[in-house]
Amino acid sequence: MAELLVSVDLLKYEFEVYRSVSPSSSCDIIAMKNKKTYPIEIRTGFIGVNEKTSYPKNRIETPYLAIYLRDKEKIEYIGFDPRQC
Repeated sequence: MAELLVSVDLLKYEFEVYRSVSPSSSCDIIAMKNKKTYPIEIRTGFIGVNEKTSYPKNRIETPYLAIYLRDKEKIEYIGFDPRQC
């Protein structure tokens, strides 16, 4: 579900979005805009008691992350800001 929500969010910012079909790929989606490519890992996270975003950090192979915060219905991006691309 998080992958689809992130994909739709990036489409709103006029990115081209491609989803991986391989269960062992190095990223979940590839987003492209203005001749730049962003391999993005997508995780579901939450805001902890200390107001920090928490998410699983295992097997992340890319500098670009999208964290879907289910309880806030919000997406946080790490490594890039889709509004600035």
